[in-house]
Amino acid sequence: VTVMGPGCFSILVSFLVLSHAVEIKLGYVSAGLYPSGSPAPWGEDMLSATKLAINRINAAKILHPHIISLPDSLIFEAKGTVTGSLERALRMMAGNKVVAVLGGGWTRVVEAMATVDGTLWDAGIPVLSAGASSMTLDDRESFPGLFRTCYSDGDVQPMVTQSVVSGIRPRSAILVASTDAFGKGGAAVFNKTLIDVGLPLVGYAEFDSIDRKTGELRGDDCAKSTDNFEYVCEAVSRAFASAAEYESHDSNTDNALLLLSATGPSTQCALACLSNLSNSTKAVLSTEIIHPTMGDSEKSHEFFDRVVTGAEGYMGYIPSPYQATEKFAGFVSDFKAKFGHHPDPWAAYAYDAVFVLASALKRSLRETPEFFGTFGIPGIVDHLASVDIYGVTGHITYAKGGEKTTKGKAKNAKTSPSELRVALMRLRSYGNPKIDADGTLSEKNFRVVGMTAEEGENCGNQEAKIDCSHYVEMGLQPPVDGSCSTGSDADALLCSSNFMHLHYDGVRDLVCS
Repeated sequence: VTVMGPGCFSILVSFLVLSHAVEIKLGYVSAGLYPSGSPAPWGEDMLSATKLAINRINAAKILHPHIISLPDSLIFEAKGTVTGSLERALRMMAGNKVVAVLGGGWTRVVEAMATVDGTLWDAGIPVLSAGASSMTLDDRESFPGLFRTCYSDGDVQPMVTQSVVSGIRPRSAILVASTDAFGKGGAAVFNKTLIDVGLPLVGYAEFDSIDRKTGELRGDDCAKSTDNFEYVCEAVSRAFASAAEYESHDSNTDNALLLLSATGPSTQCALACLSNLSNSTKAVLSTEIIHPTMGDSEKSHEFFDRVVTGAEGYMGYIPSPYQATEKFAGFVSDFKAKFGHHPDPWAAYAYDAVFVLASALKRSLRETPEFFGTFGIPGIVDHLASVDIYGVTGHITYAKGGEKTTKGKAKNAKTSPSELRVALMRLRSYGNPKIDADGTLSEKNFRVVGMTAEEGENCGNQEAKIDCSHYVEMGLQPPVDGSCSTGSDADALLCSSNFMHLHYDGVRDLVCS
């Protein structure tokens, strides 16, 4: 009889674990549909990119001999709403012993998924989100297992707002917000930024995107419901009325900057309401990019016309991953080959989320192979907190202030990357806007009027090139008359501002003169 010591037993267990593949199951909460049930292409692309990343990781044997799987049975479509069905789906995922849940898309959905007293965190399951950008998710104590690959509005909104204010020089601001987590979070950032730049907020109103008591759609279903449209318009009118009553204001809102903090469908509704107002604003800045759809009915046509009319001067910001890299080009090429179209900007962040998870899993496998796939994955949240990789969207790390986040210090990590890059878009609704065959307002009516600088760009250098293929293939007009270099453009209000040369690195905002 041979008696093995503890060390030999550990080696044997490790060998047995590593000698066969363990299926690492993931769960996914999809954002492929809007609350109204209409398709959300950006959410569909995020799920497609997630599946593409899983295939790439398995093919490259990054976690060999283990494989990552995302069974269809563990994919739940939330439609951007928080319901009992979502909670049941999360419980089912936890019961299936998934190592992480990805997706979410909407802030209110991710908030329910990742809360400290929620089903997933109780089971020690982290959440990786690529699309929920609200600052309400910045709090690590409230969301201890949340890791985002997208930016936080708490970082980017102040930068964008300050740039817009310096570029167009409004005399005041009016704020309209939805009452959900995304709307309230954005409103708080807007309000603080206005105080910082010394711009008075002269009007404010809020409305429900989804009824908080009944769960029924309100602002998020204006295109189909006259009652919902009138409900949001009443809030917009209240905001302008309070501006007119402001003691130090002369009742003229023509020089005001209108700020909208709401979901995409609700933002579209608020813009449609502007077509009913006699007063116009100098510009509109929103936390969301809109995608107005005309549809087939006469009512839809009427609503579409109102959106286009009210959106004059409308601006919003979108994610703009680093494009001039082999990794990004490879991702776009692979995505197009697999799915037949150019990926939405959000898709790249979804792709990176899987690689962030794989990086943490690989470290866990290396440190504790005997437990991997047998007794759970020890320290997975700490391993996620210390991730430091370069994905297709750029550098991803959750360290604060440029400092390393060490094992056991997940509570000190940010919930979003310490670096970001965005593009500012302006809707050009002059004349007759182009309408696609499916009734959608063509995104050729959007123009990139500025973007945060890429590494190596020369501030103010007319020859500083930006790869425009990403925008051209999506049907977007690239910056500055298509030249992809810095310069002037009569149509771009912000060319006189510093937005094109802003870069956030987790420590400070860099403004190039």
